Amino acid sequence: MSQNNEKLLALYMDGFPSDSKEYAAYFISSVPENNIITYEVDGKLVSACYIVPKSAELFGKNVQVDYLSAVSTLSEYRGRGLVANVINRALRNMRTGQTVFAALYPFDYNYYHRYDFVEASYCGKMLICGGKDYKVKKAEYGDVSVLKNIYEEFSKEFNFVESYDESYFENYIKELGIDGGGIYIAYDKLNKPFAFLAIDNGAVAKHAYLNYGAFKKINYFKGMTCENFSYRKSAFVQMRIVNVEKLFSYDVFRNKKMNFAIRVSDDVIDENNGIFVIKTVGGVRKVYKSEEQNIRIDKSYDIKSLGEAFFCGKYPFKKLKTLFMDKY
Repeated sequence: MSQNNEKLLALYMDGFPSDSKEYAAYFISSVPENNIITYEVDGKLVSACYIVPKSAELFGKNVQVDYLSAVSTLSEYRGRGLVANVINRALRNMRTGQTVFAALYPFDYNYYHRYDFVEASYCGKMLICGGKDYKVKKAEYGDVSVLKNIYEEFSKEFNFVESYDESYFENYIKELGIDGGGIYIAYDKLNKPFAFLAIDNGAVAKHAYLNYGAFKKINYFKGMTCENFSYRKSAFVQMRIVNVEKLFSYDVFRNKKMNFAIRVSDDVIDENNGIFVIKTVGGVRKVYKSEEQNIRIDKSYDIKSLGEAFFCGKYPFKKLKTLFMDKY
């Protein structure tokens, strides 16, 4: 391990002591160096965050969502606002690529509002009550297509979801195995797979099913608590818009023939400031920034209120149902 990775590992373990050193080392090594944002005080590494790119589908179109992961500051330096140095740099870095949204699983949902993150995906809790002894086996690398197919069917009712290919599930099996976890597949009486459940450090990390009633009755998983994404109860994932122009170029508006001018302000990402004109000509949507002084403004948002309007499906945006369940 390089000297820099040793410093990152010490910072990671200070911030997330419940994780094993083996997992922390694996995670740090899995992130490209230019996706690790750090901040030093007097030559000492005190804050860091990691950018983990993910693929998603938004109303049937591919879109990149970058996760902010393992955001932390050394214990003795906390309370000084130093972490803003890595979060804001990470957001600006995302804007230079193909990313449309930054996402995170916050330790405190109120905390990240100051960085203009808003609630994007909601869930309730459900308990697996058991009652039937379905066949259950631990997934191996040869089962990745089964896992992918179950997830794709499970996520069909949502219009903003993470996209998982077979390589994702291969890596996930490897990751969970570091601390003795794994993915377990349940089969019905006809020996057809109908659900999977990922267990990380004894807790449910991810699940998907084709039959909700049968899933709740699996004795092997009895007593486990899962997230139920069919209910809008409590926030699960927060997101922030990092590329306004790219977002507006997607089919996110209720009226496909709309001509609109929206003023946006963003204190962190300069490129998101300005008047964005959305025009639809011949069924093709075009987005550009306008320098006109007398242009009629239909809506004005700061970047946080724009995110709230989008994820709540307020006019002029389509109503949105999101599924983001990957606790990376």
